Amino acid sequence: MKSKKMVIGAVSSAGFFFFVLILLIVVAASGGSGSEEPLNRYHDHKEIYTQIIQEVYEEKGYRVKANELCWYFVLTNTRPNFAEVKIMANWIAEHDFSYSQLAEKFKEMDDKREALEEYSILELVIFIEDLEDLNEIEEDDNDEIVVGEGSEIGVKIAKKALTRIGYMYLWGGCHTMEEVRNPNQTRFDCSGLVCWAHYQNGIDIGVANTKLLSRMGKKVNKADLSVGDIILFSSNKSYAGIHHVGIYIGNNQMVHAPQDGVPVQIARIDSPFFTNEYYAARRLY
Repeated sequence: MKSKKMVIGAVSSAGFFFFVLILLIVVAASGGSGSEEPLNRYHDHKEIYTQIIQEVYEEKGYRVKANELCWYFVLTNTRPNFAEVKIMANWIAEHDFSYSQLAEKFKEMDDKREALEEYSILELVIFIEDLEDLNEIEEDDNDEIVVGEGSEIGVKIAKKALTRIGYMYLWGGCHTMEEVRNPNQTRFDCSGLVCWAHYQNGIDIGVANTKLLSRMGKKVNKADLSVGDIILFSSNKSYAGIHHVGIYIGNNQMVHAPQDGVPVQIARIDSPFFTNEYYAARRLY
């Protein structure tokens, strides 16, 4: 016959394992705090979240947290729509809420109710909390974008272009004066981004393609590059082969709109590709 102490110990052990089992079920339902899958889903569309966080911060002075913004799309493995996420970010910036209130609001939305039906508010809160590490990633990434020294106007041009990081490339994007003048323009090709960033800082160079840009302003030696200068690239080291342009931001880096399917981003000009394709630099201000 088992002693009372042994029975109590057995019951306690059973209770403990039952508690652990329940906890594991909740964590699994919420995506798992240690799982890499939610992080991967976030990074698949990180440019969208980063761009919107920066935009809302500039417009409203409030920095939306990455986990607050992306949790629904990460949980449901849904591709985020830029306009929808921007509306969501504005709402978050304008309201003081808890995670449970955020989860409740989403469960009440007609287009999200079905996807969240299987989750309780508690499970959603746990999931949002589990994504808080993403906020540190965003802060670290913001610290990495360091604009080098240069003239006041050059730095402003570079910083303005950097606000477009994450927006998708569009061939012919920002090639009308209406687009160039639009402070909220979101679609660019490489030269469109250059025209827009300059115009937004009082430098009206009109609408220009890469070849036209290569004959504007004044030539700058590579060793004398300053923040805000434009860098042109050619496939054959000649005027005829000019195919791309970016804006220098210092530290051997540029911000540019690369190609179809790729968002505006930062690249190193000392990479093998851009080193080989380097053609010339110009200062347009």
